[in-house]
Amino acid sequence: MSLLEGVQLNVAKDEKWKVLMREDEHDKVEEWVAQVRGWIEPFLEKLRKRPPEDSFM
Repeated sequence: MSLLEGVQLNVAKDEKWKVLMREDEHDKVEEWVAQVRGWIEPFLEKLRKRPPEDSFM
């Protein structure tokens, strides 16, 4: 099971704004997506390892 299951980070290929981008801009967006995934993976792992908190409500 992927840690990113249910997390939407993909930049859709058919987005109208993406069609207007230059190739180097496409590459930059893909770099950003990879970078954000690199941040989210450890964050989600920490969340899963945290003990549950008691709800006071």
